[in-house]
Amino acid sequence: MQGHDDLEASRLASTRLKGQLTLQATLVAMKDITGSTIWICLGSTLLALLIPYYRNERT
Repeated sequence: MQGHDDLEASRLASTRLKGQLTLQATLVAMKDITGSTIWICLGSTLLALLIPYYRNERT
């Protein structure tokens, strides 16, 4: 408790725990977003390679 009363020590501990949980939640969300982005890019690349491209097409 480092010289603090019980209430203040409890508040400090909960604040520290909340900060760690927030950091972990942020990292998990960033990993999820990154994974989704990679799959979307790979899927788009595959789709672009599968769609036929006509060079002599006139518009």
